[in-house]
Amino acid sequence: MLTRGDKVIMIVVVFAAMAVYCVFAFCLFEGQAEAVSVFVDGKEYATYKLSAISDTKTVEINSEFGYNVLEISAHGARMLDASCKDKVDIQSGEITKPGQMLVCVPNRVTVRIVGKSKSNVDKVTY
Repeated sequence: MLTRGDKVIMIVVVFAAMAVYCVFAFCLFEGQAEAVSVFVDGKEYATYKLSAISDTKTVEINSEFGYNVLEISAHGARMLDASCKDKVDIQSGEITKPGQMLVCVPNRVTVRIVGKSKSNVDKVTY
């Protein structure tokens, strides 16, 4: 049975978790997405301007480490397919805000949204 103190601690933890989520969701990743940059093994593979894409563009990324299929729209990017076993990059969904990334570690592929961000966090951490 929970005591009154246990309930207070649970409520504080829940509110703290919601506050952290709001900071990450609404403050750190704000701004206008301008482009999608794709890196393979740390080297730039390609950059796609979102303003130049009217519908969707499918990009096949083939390297010595494996393959990935990336879908880019005017809003952002998402991974459709990958040769890796865990498929974490596919399960991550669509990225739409500057600073957000999709990473496929086995294939050494990184996809990053580039744009004008209202936060200076990337300049400090990157």
